[in-house]
Amino acid sequence: MMAKLINSISLKYSPEKSNTRAFIEQSEKIFHDLQVSTEVIRVNDYYIKWGTSSQEGDDDEWPEILQKIKQKHTPYPTNLSELKDQAKAMSQ
Repeated sequence: MMAKLINSISLKYSPEKSNTRAFIEQSEKIFHDLQVSTEVIRVNDYYIKWGTSSQEGDDDEWPEILQKIKQKHTPYPTNLSELKDQAKAMSQ
C-alpha cells in the first residue's frame, strides 16, 4: 500500500480544530478512497528549535519529522484538483 505524509503547519495546537485540518480531512478521504494510507504530522505539536541545521540539540524533534519527510516525500498539492490527480497517480 502506498503511503502519504501530510504536514500540517497550522498555528493551532491539537486538539483545537483548524481550517488546515479540515482541508487535510478532505485530502485523507481522497487518498483512502484510492487505498493510499496517510499519516498527519501537526508540526505545532512538536518541539522544534530555531536554527539552520537539521539537528539543533538533544530535545529538538525536527529530525524525527525530517526523516519521515525524506521517506515519504512527494510534493503536496495546493488544491483539491491537484490532490486528486496525485492520488490517482500514486494508486496506479
